[in-house]
Amino acid sequence: MNPARAFEARTLLFVPGDRPERFAKAVASGTDCICIDLEDAVASDRKAAARAEVMQYLQQRQGGPFVCIRANGLRTAEGLRDLLALLEVPPPDAVLLPKTESAQELQLASEVAGDGRLRWIALIESAQGLRNADDIVLHSPHLAALMFGGVDFSVDIGAAFQWESLLYARQKLVCAAALKGLPLIDVPFLDLDRPEALAEETRRVAALGFACKSAIHPRQVADIHLALRPTDAQLDKARRIVEAAEAAGGGVFTVDGKMVDAPVIAGARRTLALAPR
Repeated sequence: MNPARAFEARTLLFVPGDRPERFAKAVASGTDCICIDLEDAVASDRKAAARAEVMQYLQQRQGGPFVCIRANGLRTAEGLRDLLALLEVPPPDAVLLPKTESAQELQLASEVAGDGRLRWIALIESAQGLRNADDIVLHSPHLAALMFGGVDFSVDIGAAFQWESLLYARQKLVCAAALKGLPLIDVPFLDLDRPEALAEETRRVAALGFACKSAIHPRQVADIHLALRPTDAQLDKARRIVEAAEAAGGGVFTVDGKMVDAPVIAGARRTLALAPR
């Protein structure tokens, strides 16, 4: 792993850890990040076999997209086995820690890993995790990103898995991630037969401040990328703002008769980051 590799993904595609034949297919989908799942996607009697497959993949992989591994929860024996196994192979770009509820969990995981060897994506899936989101962001070492686990969260609070029920949690996580400028990943859209609804939800979470939408099937990847793509006019304006900022060398200036300062420049750079790759 390159320790400096930032999480800049627009899409995170889940793939079951016990289906190694799907790993290459996930990479070929064009996703910016693949997340190999050792937790929910793997039956309890397949955990050891899946762990062995994932460790072999990490031993052999060369380049490609950002790779994260969703470990089992650190409060479980399987999660501890996952963590120890990851210390014996070339590390992934990040480890997705499910059901994160406190900064202490990530502090302990980092102490076990040692020397910043592993970086983390904290998956917030409960009311307790949401309550502690600010503290998790501010006091967790080696945190690469934050993710909203909306399905488990809705079960935890007894709410329907729908936009209105999850809006508050999404907004709170946007504010928490912003405390450290962390990218924020949204829960997958579960209905594979409604690409228009997937695109609409992707645009809505992007407007809230999410940087990435997770996916459960390769065919969702292109739809998410297209939904996140700025218009040609937006890209043109963003380029002109960034070019004018570089020419000005600092301070406040105008583009198209409107004042431009540091926050506007930062927004223009975010827009350019969403250009087709």
